[in-house]
Amino acid sequence: MIVAFLFAPAAARESDAIVFVDERVPEPQSFLNESPPGTRLVIVRHDEDGLRRVESVAGALGDLRAIHIVAHGEPGLLKLGHADLDLAAIRRDRARLSAIGRSLRADSDILLYGCNVGRGARGAAFVSALAAATRADVAASSNATGSQQLGADWVLEVQTGPNESATIAKTSDAYPYRLDPTNLAGAGAWTTLHRG
Repeated sequence: MIVAFLFAPAAARESDAIVFVDERVPEPQSFLNESPPGTRLVIVRHDEDGLRRVESVAGALGDLRAIHIVAHGEPGLLKLGHADLDLAAIRRDRARLSAIGRSLRADSDILLYGCNVGRGARGAAFVSALAAATRADVAASSNATGSQQLGADWVLEVQTGPNESATIAKTSDAYPYRLDPTNLAGAGAWTTLHRG
């Protein structure tokens, strides 16, 4: 396992937001450049339990204002690590999701960047269940997520409450991909980067 840290000056080292990116997403480290100062980037390996990684890192940091998750998706599902995060996972892992919720401030958000995750009845039920399990405001996309050149965008249309956090603002020129579940083969080590 390779772990790399990129630290800002001492005054800005504390993270209050985390961006988790599945390594099968093209150019995962590019999301660090689009994140607000004080953001930590964690790349989740394809062969690890993504939800466990979120719980571990978020729990270690605590007092977070936002958790961003960037992964390939479909209605009611995110492909994070080797296990899908869907309604069944929410029912099965309520204790873990509750722990993730405790790592967040009272007005914090969980922002899900993945194609169609919040789409339709299945997507809406998933977003609502995740919000209930974590006691956080959750936002997800109801359409294609990614480059405008590919007919997608970075707007999170489905929200369970007010979005208090800055989203990851990307442009079509900066990130020429879509986050739908294609080309999911991949391997590698997880990397943690910190922008401050």
